[in-house]
Amino acid sequence: MTLDAAAAPGSKAAAGRATPEPVTVQISLAPSDARFCEILLAHQMRQCGRYADEVLVTLDLELVGRSYEFGRDWEAGTATVLDVVAALRARHSNVRVLEVDRSASEAAAVARRFFGGRAIPRSDYRGRPFYAYFFALHAAANDHILHLDADMLLGGGSPTWLAEAARLLAERPDALTCSPFPGPPTPSRALTTQRGEPVAGLDAAYGFAGFSTRVFFLDRRRLAETYHPDRLLLPARLRDVPRALLHGRPPVGTAEASVSRAMRRSGLRRIDFLGRAPGMWSLHPPYRSERFYRLLPDIVSMVEEGDVPDGQRGDYDLNDAVIDWSDARAALRASRWHR
Repeated sequence: MTLDAAAAPGSKAAAGRATPEPVTVQISLAPSDARFCEILLAHQMRQCGRYADEVLVTLDLELVGRSYEFGRDWEAGTATVLDVVAALRARHSNVRVLEVDRSASEAAAVARRFFGGRAIPRSDYRGRPFYAYFFALHAAANDHILHLDADMLLGGGSPTWLAEAARLLAERPDALTCSPFPGPPTPSRALTTQRGEPVAGLDAAYGFAGFSTRVFFLDRRRLAETYHPDRLLLPARLRDVPRALLHGRPPVGTAEASVSRAMRRSGLRRIDFLGRAPGMWSLHPPYRSERFYRLLPDIVSMVEEGDVPDGQRGDYDLNDAVIDWSDARAALRASRWHR
Protein backbone atom coordinates (compact mmCIF):
# COMPACT_ATOMS: atom_id res chain seq x y z
CA MET A 1 0.00 0.00 0.00
CA THR A 2 1.38 3.39 -1.02
CA LEU A 3 -0.01 6.68 0.21
CA ASP A 4 1.84 9.17 -1.99
CA ALA A 5 0.62 12.70 -1.44
CA ALA A 6 -0.63 14.79 -4.30
CA ALA A 7 1.86 17.52 -3.40
CA ALA A 8 4.94 17.41 -5.61
CA PRO A 9 8.14 16.53 -3.76
CA GLY A 10 10.34 19.56 -3.39
CA SER A 11 7.46 22.08 -3.41
CA LYS A 12 8.30 25.21 -1.44
CA ALA A 13 7.08 25.52 2.11
CA ALA A 14 6.42 28.67 4.11
CA ALA A 15 7.75 31.92 2.73
CA GLY A 16 10.82 33.38 4.40
CA ARG A 17 12.81 30.13 4.62
CA ALA A 18 16.07 30.11 2.68
CA THR A 19 18.16 26.95 2.37
CA PRO A 20 21.15 26.51 0.07
CA GLU A 21 19.53 23.34 -1.27
CA PRO A 22 16.03 21.87 -0.82
CA VAL A 23 15.49 19.93 2.40
CA THR A 24 13.32 16.96 3.33
CA VAL A 25 12.16 16.44 6.90
CA GLN A 26 11.63 12.69 7.16
CA ILE A 27 9.55 11.26 10.03
CA SER A 28 9.41 7.53 10.76
CA LEU A 29 6.07 6.25 12.02
CA ALA A 30 4.78 2.82 13.07
CA PRO A 31 1.53 1.53 14.65
CA SER A 32 3.30 1.42 18.03
CA ASP A 33 3.33 5.25 17.86
CA ALA A 34 -0.46 5.47 17.64
CA ARG A 35 -1.12 6.92 21.11
CA PHE A 36 1.06 9.98 20.66
CA CYS A 37 1.49 10.48 16.92
CA GLU A 38 -1.31 12.99 16.37
CA ILE A 39 0.10 15.35 19.01
CA LEU A 40 3.77 14.92 18.14
CA LEU A 41 3.41 15.02 14.35
CA ALA A 42 1.60 18.35 14.69
CA HIS A 43 4.38 19.51 17.04
CA GLN A 44 7.13 18.46 14.62
CA MET A 45 5.38 20.26 11.77
CA ARG A 46 5.22 23.47 13.80
CA GLN A 47 8.84 23.27 14.92
CA CYS A 48 10.54 22.36 11.64
CA GLY A 49 8.26 20.72 9.08
CA ARG A 50 6.73 23.96 7.88
CA TYR A 51 10.20 25.20 6.90
CA ALA A 52 11.01 22.15 4.73
CA ASP A 53 10.44 21.69 1.02
CA GLU A 54 9.17 18.18 1.70
CA VAL A 55 7.96 16.34 4.79
CA LEU A 56 8.15 12.61 4.10
CA VAL A 57 6.28 10.44 6.61
CA THR A 58 7.35 6.82 6.16
CA LEU A 59 5.01 4.19 7.57
CA ASP A 60 6.57 0.94 8.78
CA LEU A 61 3.56 -1.38 9.05
CA GLU A 62 5.41 -4.71 9.22
CA LEU A 63 5.02 -6.53 12.54
CA VAL A 64 7.12 -9.63 11.80
CA GLY A 65 10.06 -9.91 14.18
CA ARG A 66 9.03 -6.98 16.34
CA SER A 67 9.68 -7.22 20.06
CA TYR A 68 6.72 -7.55 22.40
CA GLU A 69 6.47 -3.92 23.44
CA PHE A 70 6.09 -2.88 19.78
CA GLY A 71 3.56 -5.58 18.90
CA ARG A 72 0.78 -4.77 21.32
CA ASP A 73 -2.40 -3.37 19.71
CA TRP A 74 -0.68 -3.34 16.31
CA GLU A 75 -3.86 -3.70 14.24
CA ALA A 76 -5.71 -0.91 16.05
CA GLY A 77 -2.58 1.24 15.94
CA THR A 78 -2.33 0.79 12.18
CA ALA A 79 -5.82 2.19 11.67
CA THR A 80 -5.02 5.15 13.92
CA VAL A 81 -1.76 6.14 12.23
CA LEU A 82 -3.35 5.87 8.78
CA ASP A 83 -6.10 8.26 9.87
CA VAL A 84 -3.61 10.67 11.44
CA VAL A 85 -1.31 10.87 8.43
CA ALA A 86 -4.25 11.25 6.04
CA ALA A 87 -5.40 14.28 8.04
CA LEU A 88 -1.84 15.64 8.18
CA ARG A 89 -1.45 15.35 4.43
CA ALA A 90 -4.76 17.13 3.88
CA ARG A 91 -3.60 20.08 6.02
CA HIS A 92 -0.07 20.51 4.63
CA SER A 93 0.80 20.72 0.95
CA ASN A 94 4.46 19.70 1.52
CA VAL A 95 3.61 16.37 3.22
CA ARG A 96 4.13 13.06 1.40
CA VAL A 97 3.24 9.70 2.99
CA LEU A 98 4.87 6.46 1.92
CA GLU A 99 4.80 2.93 3.27
CA VAL A 100 8.18 1.22 3.67
CA ASP A 101 8.63 -0.83 0.48
CA ARG A 102 10.38 -4.16 1.05
CA SER A 103 9.86 -5.53 -2.45
CA ALA A 104 12.91 -7.21 -4.01
CA SER A 105 13.44 -4.46 -6.58
CA GLU A 106 13.21 -1.61 -4.07
CA ALA A 107 15.38 -3.40 -1.51
CA ALA A 108 18.01 -3.96 -4.20
CA ALA A 109 17.99 -0.25 -5.11
CA VAL A 110 18.41 0.79 -1.47
CA ALA A 111 21.19 -1.79 -1.03
CA ARG A 112 23.06 -0.53 -4.10
CA ARG A 113 22.94 3.03 -2.83
CA PHE A 114 24.07 2.47 0.75
CA PHE A 115 25.34 -1.10 1.16
CA GLY A 116 27.41 -1.74 -1.93
CA GLY A 117 24.69 -4.15 -3.07
CA ARG A 118 24.75 -6.26 0.12
CA ALA A 119 21.35 -7.27 1.46
CA ILE A 120 20.09 -5.01 4.25
CA PRO A 121 18.52 -6.74 7.29
CA ARG A 122 14.87 -5.95 7.91
CA SER A 123 15.47 -5.32 11.61
CA ASP A 124 18.18 -5.57 14.22
CA TYR A 125 18.43 -8.29 16.87
CA ARG A 126 15.87 -6.48 19.05
CA GLY A 127 13.23 -6.34 16.32
CA ARG A 128 13.75 -2.62 15.82
CA PRO A 129 14.12 -0.96 12.40
CA PHE A 130 17.20 -1.32 10.23
CA TYR A 131 16.18 -1.41 6.56
CA ALA A 132 13.42 1.17 7.15
CA TYR A 133 15.94 3.91 7.99
CA PHE A 134 17.80 3.47 4.71
CA PHE A 135 14.61 3.07 2.68
CA ALA A 136 13.41 6.44 4.00
CA LEU A 137 16.70 8.14 3.11
CA HIS A 138 16.56 6.60 -0.36
CA ALA A 139 12.93 7.66 -0.89
CA ALA A 140 13.38 11.31 0.11
CA ALA A 141 13.01 13.82 -2.71
CA ASN A 142 16.07 15.78 -1.58
CA ASP A 143 19.66 14.98 -0.61
CA HIS A 144 19.59 17.12 2.55
CA ILE A 145 17.43 15.27 5.06
CA LEU A 146 16.46 15.83 8.69
CA HIS A 147 15.30 12.49 10.11
CA LEU A 148 13.06 12.39 13.17
CA ASP A 149 11.71 9.42 15.05
CA ALA A 150 8.01 10.01 15.66
CA ASP A 151 8.48 10.49 19.42
CA MET A 152 11.09 13.27 19.25
CA LEU A 153 10.36 16.66 20.79
CA LEU A 154 11.98 19.80 19.38
CA GLY A 155 12.52 23.07 21.19
CA GLY A 156 13.51 26.45 19.83
CA GLY A 157 11.72 26.07 16.52
CA SER A 158 14.23 28.18 14.60
CA PRO A 159 13.13 28.93 11.02
CA THR A 160 16.79 29.04 9.96
CA TRP A 161 18.12 25.85 11.58
CA LEU A 162 17.67 23.65 8.48
CA ALA A 163 19.61 26.14 6.35
CA GLU A 164 22.30 26.39 9.01
CA ALA A 165 22.62 22.60 9.15
CA ALA A 166 23.06 22.37 5.37
CA ARG A 167 25.75 25.05 5.47
CA LEU A 168 27.50 23.38 8.39
CA LEU A 169 27.86 20.12 6.48
CA ALA A 170 29.06 21.96 3.37
CA GLU A 171 31.72 23.80 5.38
CA ARG A 172 32.82 20.85 7.53
CA PRO A 173 33.74 17.77 5.50
CA ASP A 174 34.73 16.02 8.76
CA ALA A 175 31.04 15.82 9.77
CA LEU A 176 28.91 12.95 8.48
CA THR A 177 25.80 14.23 10.27
CA CYS A 178 24.63 17.03 12.49
CA SER A 179 21.72 17.28 14.91
CA PRO A 180 19.82 19.78 17.03
CA PHE A 181 21.44 20.57 20.37
CA PRO A 182 20.98 17.63 22.80
CA GLY A 183 18.43 18.84 25.33
CA PRO A 184 17.30 22.32 26.35
CA PRO A 185 20.50 24.32 26.79
CA THR A 186 21.83 25.45 30.15
CA PRO A 187 22.84 29.13 30.45
CA SER A 188 26.47 28.07 29.92
CA ARG A 189 25.52 25.67 27.07
CA ALA A 190 27.25 22.87 29.02
CA LEU A 191 26.04 19.27 28.68
CA THR A 192 25.08 17.42 31.86
CA THR A 193 24.43 13.84 30.68
CA GLN A 194 26.46 13.48 27.48
CA ARG A 195 30.14 13.81 26.69
CA GLY A 196 31.03 15.70 23.54
CA GLU A 197 33.97 17.80 22.42
CA PRO A 198 33.29 21.52 21.93
CA VAL A 199 33.55 22.39 18.22
CA ALA A 200 36.02 25.16 17.46
CA GLY A 201 34.51 28.12 15.67
CA LEU A 202 30.92 27.33 16.67
CA ASP A 203 28.92 28.46 19.69
CA ALA A 204 26.88 25.83 21.53
CA ALA A 205 28.16 22.94 19.41
CA TYR A 206 29.65 19.58 20.36
CA GLY A 207 31.25 16.78 18.34
CA PHE A 208 30.52 13.09 18.95
CA ALA A 209 32.06 9.88 17.63
CA GLY A 210 28.71 8.05 17.67
CA PHE A 211 25.66 8.30 15.43
CA SER A 212 22.06 8.45 16.67
CA THR A 213 19.11 7.19 14.62
CA ARG A 214 16.60 9.19 16.68
CA VAL A 215 17.35 12.54 15.08
CA PHE A 216 19.96 13.46 12.49
CA PHE A 217 20.56 15.79 9.57
CA LEU A 218 22.72 14.60 6.69
CA ASP A 219 23.64 14.99 3.07
CA ARG A 220 22.58 11.69 1.52
CA ARG A 221 25.39 11.89 -1.02
CA ARG A 222 28.02 11.98 1.71
CA LEU A 223 26.47 9.01 3.48
CA ALA A 224 26.37 7.00 0.23
CA GLU A 225 30.04 7.81 -0.41
CA THR A 226 31.11 6.98 3.14
CA TYR A 227 29.01 4.13 4.47
CA HIS A 228 29.10 0.89 2.39
CA PRO A 229 29.78 -1.49 5.30
CA ASP A 230 32.10 -4.39 4.58
CA ARG A 231 30.21 -6.50 7.10
CA LEU A 232 27.26 -6.31 9.47
CA LEU A 233 27.95 -6.09 13.18
CA LEU A 234 26.85 -8.70 15.68
CA PRO A 235 24.97 -7.55 18.79
CA ALA A 236 27.28 -6.11 21.44
CA ARG A 237 26.37 -9.02 23.73
CA LEU A 238 26.82 -12.39 22.04
CA ARG A 239 24.10 -13.93 24.23
CA ASP A 240 21.61 -11.82 22.25
CA VAL A 241 22.34 -13.82 19.08
CA PRO A 242 20.41 -17.00 20.04
CA ARG A 243 17.60 -14.92 21.49
CA ALA A 244 17.26 -13.04 18.20
CA LEU A 245 17.17 -16.28 16.23
CA LEU A 246 14.58 -17.70 18.62
CA HIS A 247 12.27 -14.75 17.90
CA GLY A 248 12.85 -14.79 14.15
CA ARG A 249 15.03 -11.68 14.05
CA PRO A 250 18.34 -11.19 12.24
CA PRO A 251 21.29 -11.63 14.66
CA VAL A 252 22.77 -8.25 13.74
CA GLY A 253 23.61 -5.14 15.71
CA THR A 254 21.74 -1.87 15.46
CA ALA A 255 21.75 0.51 12.49
CA GLU A 256 23.09 3.09 14.93
CA ALA A 257 26.13 0.96 15.76
CA SER A 258 26.76 0.17 12.10
CA VAL A 259 26.83 3.81 11.01
CA SER A 260 28.87 4.77 14.09
CA ARG A 261 31.51 2.22 13.09
CA ALA A 262 31.64 3.63 9.54
CA MET A 263 32.00 7.14 10.96
CA ARG A 264 34.95 6.20 13.12
CA ARG A 265 36.68 4.26 10.35
CA SER A 266 36.39 7.30 8.05
CA GLY A 267 37.50 9.78 10.70
CA LEU A 268 34.13 11.51 10.69
CA ARG A 269 31.90 12.73 13.50
CA ARG A 270 28.46 14.06 14.23
CA ILE A 271 28.01 17.66 15.38
CA ASP A 272 25.12 18.68 17.63
CA PHE A 273 24.56 22.42 17.54
CA LEU A 274 22.04 24.99 18.69
CA GLY A 275 22.32 27.54 15.88
CA ARG A 276 21.20 31.14 15.78
CA ALA A 277 18.58 32.20 18.30
CA PRO A 278 16.09 30.79 19.02
CA GLY A 279 18.01 27.72 17.83
CA MET A 280 16.85 24.12 17.78
CA TRP A 281 17.21 21.46 20.47
CA SER A 282 15.88 17.94 20.87
CA LEU A 283 14.33 16.02 23.74
CA HIS A 284 13.63 12.30 23.85
CA PRO A 285 11.02 10.60 26.09
CA PRO A 286 12.78 7.38 27.23
CA TYR A 287 9.64 5.62 28.51
CA ARG A 288 5.90 5.29 27.94
CA SER A 289 3.26 5.38 30.65
CA GLU A 290 -0.31 6.47 31.19
CA ARG A 291 1.04 9.52 32.97
CA PHE A 292 3.14 10.38 29.91
CA TYR A 293 0.18 10.15 27.53
CA ARG A 294 -1.95 12.25 29.88
CA LEU A 295 0.69 14.97 30.29
CA LEU A 296 1.94 15.00 26.70
CA PRO A 297 -0.04 18.09 25.56
CA ASP A 298 1.37 20.04 28.51
CA ILE A 299 4.90 18.73 27.83
CA VAL A 300 4.65 19.83 24.21
CA SER A 301 3.49 23.30 25.27
CA MET A 302 6.37 23.53 27.75
CA VAL A 303 8.90 22.58 25.06
CA GLU A 304 7.51 24.95 22.45
CA GLU A 305 7.44 27.82 24.93
CA GLY A 306 10.94 26.99 26.25
CA ASP A 307 9.66 27.11 29.84
CA VAL A 308 11.76 24.16 31.00
CA PRO A 309 12.72 23.32 34.62
CA ASP A 310 16.39 23.83 35.46
CA GLY A 311 16.71 20.12 36.26
CA GLN A 312 15.90 19.26 32.63
CA ARG A 313 18.40 21.65 31.07
CA GLY A 314 21.46 19.99 29.57
CA ASP A 315 19.74 16.57 29.52
CA TYR A 316 18.70 15.02 26.21
CA ASP A 317 16.28 12.55 27.84
CA LEU A 318 13.02 13.81 29.31
CA ASN A 319 13.65 13.32 33.02
CA ASP A 320 11.93 13.40 36.39
CA ALA A 321 12.24 17.17 36.62
CA VAL A 322 9.37 17.25 34.09
CA ILE A 323 7.55 13.94 34.63
CA ASP A 324 7.67 11.26 37.31
CA TRP A 325 8.84 8.15 35.46
CA SER A 326 8.82 5.82 38.50
CA ASP A 327 5.79 3.86 37.28
CA ALA A 328 7.27 3.47 33.79
CA ARG A 329 10.58 2.22 35.17
CA ALA A 330 8.80 -0.27 37.42
CA ALA A 331 6.69 -1.57 34.51
CA LEU A 332 9.79 -1.97 32.37
CA ARG A 333 11.60 -3.94 35.06
CA ALA A 334 8.57 -6.21 35.54
CA SER A 335 8.25 -6.78 31.81
CA ARG A 336 11.89 -7.79 31.49
CA TRP A 337 11.62 -10.08 34.51
CA HIS A 338 8.69 -12.04 33.09
CA ARG A 339 9.86 -12.17 29.46
